[in-house]
Amino acid sequence: MEPATRDIVVSTPAGSDYVHVLRAVVASLAARLDFPYDAIEDLKLAVDEACGHLLHAAPGSRSLVVRISADADELAVAVTAEGDPSPSSAGGLEGSLAWEILKALTEHPSFELSTEGPTISFTLRPR
Repeated sequence: MEPATRDIVVSTPAGSDYVHVLRAVVASLAARLDFPYDAIEDLKLAVDEACGHLLHAAPGSRSLVVRISADADELAVAVTAEGDPSPSSAGGLEGSLAWEILKALTEHPSFELSTEGPTISFTLRPR
């Protein structure tokens, strides 16, 4: 019997060359939970946008960390750029194209600046 909730943490070096790894992990989990194809594609694009914004906002980051909490009803995703002591433009998400895409594709997008680094979070439910 599988647990009702699955929590996964994946870390890669901070660089656009590694975003596909994070995107693949999140998409694979969504597929395993029987998310429809369109929702999986939305999720992959949301991860791309979050990672792209964070890589730009915190260019001195050492790693990108994706935390996923999953159950049959939704995926909660948090993407953090860790290791940049002073992100240059950590704000600036609201009003950006990345923010508009996240609002259109996901539920409850948010931005937070924590001690670990700037974090973009969102949830997605299967349609």
